[in-house]
Amino acid sequence: MPLSTEPSPTAPLPTASEAARRAVAELLLAALAVERRTSGDDRLRRFRETRRLIGAAREAGFPVVFLAEAMGIGRGTLHARTDPSGPMAVERFLALLPDAVAERAGAELTGPAPDRRSTTELLRWLVVDADRA
Repeated sequence: MPLSTEPSPTAPLPTASEAARRAVAELLLAALAVERRTSGDDRLRRFRETRRLIGAAREAGFPVVFLAEAMGIGRGTLHARTDPSGPMAVERFLALLPDAVAERAGAELTGPAPDRRSTTELLRWLVVDADRA
């Protein structure tokens, strides 16, 4: 059986395109905005999802300085808000995306697959989509 040519799910992405950087920045800003609008238990869930998205972006190789500046927070705060990638409902991920991107993501990420995916997998999808667009 031949070895897979697919990158490891946690290996840094081979991209630093402006489109990918913009897409990741917009995703993180949208996650922060939703987090700030919620309260109670939902806010805690959203806070955890934002932390996991930050962790996925760091695992993908996006620099701390870029992520902190994109989110409008300090590097120390970014480090403190980073968790390892974890599960996220695809529906919640789609809600953070611009409409056209969410439509493409919905077509590719929903269906018979689980309704929850790792934030690493979701972020990788976004980066690849941004590079294709």
